[in-house]
Amino acid sequence: MNQARGNSSWYGKDPASRHYKLKGVAVAASAGLAAAALAAVPASATIGPAGVAAGHNITVFHNIDFVAASGFAVGDQMTVTVERNGVLIGTATGAAADPEATGAGGLEVNHGPEAAALPGDCWEGNTPDIRPGDLVTATGPTGTDQVIVDNIAFTGDPQLQGNGNITVPFVARRANGNAIPAAFIDSGEFRAAANNSVRFEGVPVVRRGAPGQYNLVYRAPYRPTRNDDQAPFNQTQLRRALLGDGHAVGFGHVDPVPLEAMLQDGLGDTPGPAPGCNAPSAQWGVTTTFPGNVNASNLARGLTVRGLATGATAVNVQLRDGTAPVVSKLATGTNNWSVSFTRAQLRSLNGNVRVVGRYDVTGGTITGRTSSFLKDTARPNAPRASLRQGTYQRPRRTALLSAAGNTVRYTVGAGRQARPTANRGAVYQRRIRLAAPRQVIKAVAIDRAGNVSPVKRLVYRIR
Repeated sequence: MNQARGNSSWYGKDPASRHYKLKGVAVAASAGLAAAALAAVPASATIGPAGVAAGHNITVFHNIDFVAASGFAVGDQMTVTVERNGVLIGTATGAAADPEATGAGGLEVNHGPEAAALPGDCWEGNTPDIRPGDLVTATGPTGTDQVIVDNIAFTGDPQLQGNGNITVPFVARRANGNAIPAAFIDSGEFRAAANNSVRFEGVPVVRRGAPGQYNLVYRAPYRPTRNDDQAPFNQTQLRRALLGDGHAVGFGHVDPVPLEAMLQDGLGDTPGPAPGCNAPSAQWGVTTTFPGNVNASNLARGLTVRGLATGATAVNVQLRDGTAPVVSKLATGTNNWSVSFTRAQLRSLNGNVRVVGRYDVTGGTITGRTSSFLKDTARPNAPRASLRQGTYQRPRRTALLSAAGNTVRYTVGAGRQARPTANRGAVYQRRIRLAAPRQVIKAVAIDRAGNVSPVKRLVYRIR
């Protein structure tokens, strides 16, 4: 038996950031424990149609295409599959192992075996790019377990706040889009470097915006919950570490282990085969849209979309803004595909537009990674000044104001200076001091789509 299977320390593809520790899953010792496990899953949980048996567990790290399924007898022949839109996109079959002697056998697929991979250690054929909404099934001689992958993902880098706290933004939503309650997210933590010597476990979760948007919060002064080296980092070293990678978040990394666990390990979203696994990554998704946003100045060029697909016979690309009829077009190419939309095809769309690929593969049609762009061809209003232009007896300061989300660029001179544009001129950040006898400000507002306002010309005289 490959002793690497079920290895409790997950280092993954990058030892500096893939650090997660899986807890062993023991068979439920009593009906009471089974009931507790069931009760831990809220009504909105995405247990699959077949359910998950008491004492069993399916754990998914979708960002690294890692699935662990356990609760079967050691030696049972198990199969783990991933389906999207009813189409099989990943499979692994092997004998259930129990290297940690938990009493429950299972498979850890794409965990990263340290020795030669055994059947079930790696995905067969291709490594599926597991996405929220995919159906994960674990089958053995005694039954079938199923979960639907939830959307748990870091959405930005760690940020140092003014009070010394460090926050890491993430989203936690069910596959159907409903927010996962903050109280249900029990597995926020950090492990420093590859040796996991300094750990923060049970990191508080705080809602930061719309439902399902949260922050992990590391409160200053930083106090690790574990320090295996018995040589604590000082506060500066801890702050530097926490501003890097090593974070993990999700639910189900607790005892007793619930029926399902959904987590993200590391800030990066780097799917594909783990070290020791050779099945190449299967990719379906939009990679680029050009231009990035569509505005009045570039609408005539149209839009070009590029992407990747594995084993597709055709790619249909759809543009959706939620109100106008869907605009669709067949792409040219399959593995590396591209498609161009004309100005006329973009005419009916407005606002935030999703770019969705639909891939014809063996077994049916699947979706993949989407993208989006903003289409807005309306010019914003010119910025306005907080200080009325005119003549003043002493130096003054003025602010340049525009609608939320707009950027203001400006130039200052005697009146002959160049006009600001979307890419020229200083970006307004703080009040402008007015001290010269004659001072002319030229300013424009640029909205999120890149539309530029008319130039606002402001003339000030200081006596």
